Amino acid sequence: MDKIIFSNQSIEKIKILNKHGFQINKKAAVNIIKNPDKMINGYIITSLRNDNSKKEVCHG
Repeated sequence: MDKIIFSNQSIEKIKILNKHGFQINKKAAVNIIKNPDKMINGYIITSLRNDNSKKEVCHG
């Protein structure tokens, strides 16, 4: 896989997720990209946990 470069928008999304209680950083984001739970029509689907709840997040 090629080197992953984070855009300013993706860094802002990580910050927003952290503000909402999701503990995610660049290393976790790279892991999600490399090992998604599933892919649907080119979208990466993964499950994130926030305050003991499980939510599916779509990255496109």
